[in-house]
Amino acid sequence: MSNITILIGLPVAIIGFLFLFWRRLKEDYPVDQIFSFGFTILGFLLSGLFIGLFLKDKIGVTPIFNPKGLWFWLALLFGAAGFGVGFMKLKMRFFESLEAAALGFLFLSFDVSILTSIQTLDFKLLLFSLFQFLLILSFFVIDIHYKRLSWYKSGKVGFAGLMILGTFFLSRAVLALINPTMISFIGKFDAIISSIVAFIFFMILYNLSEQ
Repeated sequence: MSNITILIGLPVAIIGFLFLFWRRLKEDYPVDQIFSFGFTILGFLLSGLFIGLFLKDKIGVTPIFNPKGLWFWLALLFGAAGFGVGFMKLKMRFFESLEAAALGFLFLSFDVSILTSIQTLDFKLLLFSLFQFLLILSFFVIDIHYKRLSWYKSGKVGFAGLMILGTFFLSRAVLALINPTMISFIGKFDAIISSIVAFIFFMILYNLSEQ
């Protein structure tokens, strides 16, 4: 991740994260509660991101592992911890909050990817960036129509968020095998981790549909 991405991209990513987080929850919660939750997640997430950027030059590269993408996974891991802290503190509904956080995290990933693709003239990364943006847009379409799906028996909130998260990580698993050097990947090993995460989200979605 270049200095330009950090100086320009991160402020945009933070604003985008908070806006999408607020937009998803604004009908059900007061603004101060929403932003308290959002800033908690962001604080943890950015800590993980910067730790990942620091460690990428401290860890060696192997045929299946490249530490330059550690920022993504540590941001996700720390962000998940921040989500847990905020959720326990503020007692907001789990799946609505998860959807809001998912939208924000996807925007952050898109923001970093699109800026990097422009700087490096990486066409494949540009395509992946556009795919991430389409996932964000598709969330709002799915969120409107998911209750019409006959197999989604419960009709509970969470379908749209879990679907785009599962799809996002499944696409990462495929791309990590094809082009493991992308900005947010940790080499071909990323395919294994992304597949596991995608499976977890799809299993949660399946269980939610049966409730």
